[in-house]
Amino acid sequence: MNIQRGMPGVSTQKSDRFTDRSSFTWLQTGIVFQEDDFEVEFERRPFRWHRGLLRLGLDGFIALNQIAEGFTSLICAQIGLIIKSIRQFVSLRTRLRPRGWEQESDMRIWIFFVIIVWIFAIAGIGNGQEKIKMYQKFFLPLGADGWKWDGKDKKYNSKTIFSYMDGAAELYLAYGFENLTVRRFEQSSQPPITFEFYEMASSEDAYGVFSYEHQDETAGIGQGSEFGGELLRFWKGKYFVSIYAEGQGTEVESGILKIGKAAANSIPSLGSEPKLVGYIPGKELGLIDKSVRYLKSHVLLNQRFFIAHQNILNLNQKTEAVLAQYLEDKQKTQLLLIRYPDSKGAADAYQSFMKAYLPDAVGKDRSKTEDRKWTFARQRNEFVIIIFGASTEAAAEALVKSTEGKLPGGG
Repeated sequence: MNIQRGMPGVSTQKSDRFTDRSSFTWLQTGIVFQEDDFEVEFERRPFRWHRGLLRLGLDGFIALNQIAEGFTSLICAQIGLIIKSIRQFVSLRTRLRPRGWEQESDMRIWIFFVIIVWIFAIAGIGNGQEKIKMYQKFFLPLGADGWKWDGKDKKYNSKTIFSYMDGAAELYLAYGFENLTVRRFEQSSQPPITFEFYEMASSEDAYGVFSYEHQDETAGIGQGSEFGGELLRFWKGKYFVSIYAEGQGTEVESGILKIGKAAANSIPSLGSEPKLVGYIPGKELGLIDKSVRYLKSHVLLNQRFFIAHQNILNLNQKTEAVLAQYLEDKQKTQLLLIRYPDSKGAADAYQSFMKAYLPDAVGKDRSKTEDRKWTFARQRNEFVIIIFGASTEAAAEALVKSTEGKLPGGG
């Protein structure tokens, strides 16, 4: 069949009957309608009407998909079945109909087809809008201050992250890691810069990854940042970013900071810190800067402050904890605040901790340990408050009371 420019699929041959075999790729979802998915035979004159309706239906379907990307494969499969069924029905009726038969019958079939396609398209808008909210599209930096992206992206998910970082992958997985994009920026006579862009499950998780190793001075980038040793770390929204140089160079520091600022500006929205962080006392009781850690597992807690090899506090994916340091009389005290899904979970964890860690407390919520420091533990509803290493009983009591006053309902 000879096809020329103009309306796609319109034959230039003068014949009474012809076959239109259409094939196109739906780029938004990767769905391909192969040639044998769409075959109709018509007399030349009425086909123009059918093609107009068909084009209206398919164009509208694709346009709505562009508005609501993420059309489900189930819906698309159903539309494919409808297309095949209508094609077979119309092709059969066209072959069997007597000459002079009215064209309105076929017209009704194609109008019905267009309506069905639009109904399925509109039905997918809700699902598509949810995905748009979940996966906001934005562009990562291509370069800054003379540094240029090498054009290659390395992408990792929860199954492949170990191939990029074997030992540290557990840290990110504990905070709801979803995917990682790694880019490399280059400039003449300078060591390359590595850009790591982590998407986490929530802004609380992004904050947690950042807080876990927070130790350097702020860089004023994103919602929280630090820069030191030619390493920039920051979080914004549900994203955590790490940028570092693979060597030393005169332009490295400025390059890292400008790439970081460009990345932060590309993230469209802010996120919230974990509410649990707001329940601990502040500097009025000696909170040490950059000492707050938001933790999601027993392993991470032990790496920051060792308690026991066993998980005596029953930490799991449904719990959250904040560990912070306080300074009193040049002595550091650790405060651990844990939130459980319910009061029963908190009570069980509290009893487990007292039995394993403070067996000599004998019904009390405090005890003086071998190093002559005080350890307190107290349960309030779904929360457990623990003080480690207080120099005096009064200092430990003050931290506990202050924390209780900040909890929902005043403890």
